[in-house]
Amino acid sequence: MEQAEKRSPERIYLYRSEGGKFWWCAIPWVDQQGKRRQRRKVFRDKRHGSERAAFLSARAWRDDELKKPAAQLAQGGRKFLTLVTVEDPHDIDFTGNPFGLSGVTVAYREQTNSVHVCVTANRGRKRWFSMRRYGPLEAFKKGVHQRCRWIGVPYPENRDLELRFWHWAENHVDELHRFGLNP
Repeated sequence: MEQAEKRSPERIYLYRSEGGKFWWCAIPWVDQQGKRRQRRKVFRDKRHGSERAAFLSARAWRDDELKKPAAQLAQGGRKFLTLVTVEDPHDIDFTGNPFGLSGVTVAYREQTNSVHVCVTANRGRKRWFSMRRYGPLEAFKKGVHQRCRWIGVPYPENRDLELRFWHWAENHVDELHRFGLNP
């Protein structure tokens, strides 16, 4: 079978195999345990009479599947960015997440003697912002803004971001000094 090729944006989750002469769909969904899965179905040209008929059947099946709650949850029915208004940053539980924001972490690289804000989103999207290049606070702000762009949520207020950053920085002064950075 040939490598599946994603077509234009209006054909999202619909793929074509020219070698096998079929359309196929792969719909993400979330099971009862909260794990991401995929439902797949093949629509052969021969069975449906033509490539166009197979495409129309695949699109109809896709549209029906995307209406189901499990598929909507996988599409973004959950909250991607956890933002709490901060009056006192000591009130937020930062265990497991350095800034109290999902998808925004810090990566220390000993070999290159560098510190980066690492941003992740969706499935496999990653980007790093160097604290040496931008400065620690600015790298953190750039990372949060990148994540907000990727997941389509409004940017948090600068005051909130600065409170989160300074709370993190006061607990990581030694690491920042070790890499030659001033918070």
